[in-house]
Amino acid sequence: MLLTSGGASAVARLIRANVGLTCLSLTGNKEIPANGWSEIADSLQHNTAITTLELHHNALGDASAGRFVDSLSRNALAVHTVDLEGNQLGDEVAEKIRELLAVNGTLTTVHVRSGNRISEQVLAEMESVVAGRQRASSDDV
Repeated sequence: MLLTSGGASAVARLIRANVGLTCLSLTGNKEIPANGWSEIADSLQHNTAITTLELHHNALGDASAGRFVDSLSRNALAVHTVDLEGNQLGDEVAEKIRELLAVNGTLTTVHVRSGNRISEQVLAEMESVVAGRQRASSDDV
């Protein structure tokens, strides 16, 4: 679904309504302005149903992606998979994601390797945390 600013507001209202939507895929929405992404990110703080968040190939950049990471750090209840590939993210936001992984026990899968500007060292650190989290989850089963 391709959205603009008005559509982003509608999606944010839907997320806030907490209607049982478990997978939110907003892939390829490069026309949403930064304030639209902020509104969507902020709405995630109030949602306890979404488990999968697909935001790949949206040209988010560090600022907008950082808003999503901040929201997920305030809401550690539901989201276990985040896909942020193809958003031109750098090491700064990747470090925020790594820090989020350290405190958010629900988040087990993060896709950032492709289409970003994250250094191999930071990617390796993130992937190590994710792999440890996934091993711990499979041990619990």
